[in-house]
Amino acid sequence: MAAPARRWFLVASILMLAILVFTFLFTHAQAETAAPAAPLAAEVPVGAVARDSCLHCHIGGENKSLWAPLARWTVFGTVGLVFAFGLLRSTSTWRTRAPWRPLHLRAADWADERYQLRPVLRPILDKPVPLQARRWFYCLG
Repeated sequence: MAAPARRWFLVASILMLAILVFTFLFTHAQAETAAPAAPLAAEVPVGAVARDSCLHCHIGGENKSLWAPLARWTVFGTVGLVFAFGLLRSTSTWRTRAPWRPLHLRAADWADERYQLRPVLRPILDKPVPLQARRWFYCLG
C-alpha cells in the first residue's frame, strides 16, 4: 500500500473510531439520564415482569435516542468503507499480478537469483543421455 493511501486510511480509521466512541458514550449517558430506573424486585407486583430500562424502548418501538441511528450508520458505514477499500486493493492486485507459477519454479528462480546456478547446471542437465542409461539398474550398478 502506498504511503499516502496508508496515511489516509489510518486517519479515516481513527476518525471513525472516535465518532463511534463518542456516540456510544453519548447514547448511554442519555439513556441513563432519560430512562427511569428499573423498579426493585420488592416493588414489582406479583405476576408482573420488570422491564429492563435499556431494552424496553427498543423492543416497544419508542426509540428516543437521537444518536442511535447515527451510531449504526457510523459502524456499518465504516465496515462498508473498509470492505470497499479492501476490494479495490484486491482487484488492482488481481489486474496487475503476474501469472501464477508453481512453488518449485519460484524456489528455483529465487535460488538462481542469489547463486546464479543456471549457467553452471545448464550444460549438465542438457547433456543427452542414452535410453539404456535412464533405467534404475544401470544407474545403481
